[in-house]
Amino acid sequence: MGWDHGQVMLDELLLRLREIGLEPSLPKLQVMSETYDLKVNPEECLIFANGQRVQEVDSMKILGSMIHKQCKERITFEHRIGCAWKVYDRWSHILESKAPLEKRLRFWRLTVEKSLLWTLHTTRADQFNEGRLRTTQFYMTRRMMKLKRLSDSEGHLE
Repeated sequence: MGWDHGQVMLDELLLRLREIGLEPSLPKLQVMSETYDLKVNPEECLIFANGQRVQEVDSMKILGSMIHKQCKERITFEHRIGCAWKVYDRWSHILESKAPLEKRLRFWRLTVEKSLLWTLHTTRADQFNEGRLRTTQFYMTRRMMKLKRLSDSEGHLE
């Protein structure tokens, strides 16, 4: 699909949005392409909306997920992990309370885990990313249980 086809698609989308009474925020409109045709003049690769040039970006956030031009899923996974820690910190007064562990784990699944796994089913998880997710879940669970690291000198939990 070429730039011309992308311009036609955007023009049609803008027309359809106007038909139903919606007007997109043009300053927020962005375009991202994965590849460049080196034979094409860069000036010919511009996309316009209502006469304004649409900003080309290397990455963008769509529905809470980071999308990168090079399709590096690691960025998306790191973003989700960061979001999950923010949710954990927001609810830490409940997650680290004296309530029964079973109830806290259920609450964790309904809040933090949902944030952690949001839209990740649409990405390719390699061994590294799966390990990062497991490690994050492990650390959160240990923090909820108030477990600390093993002491090397004592060989038992602190």
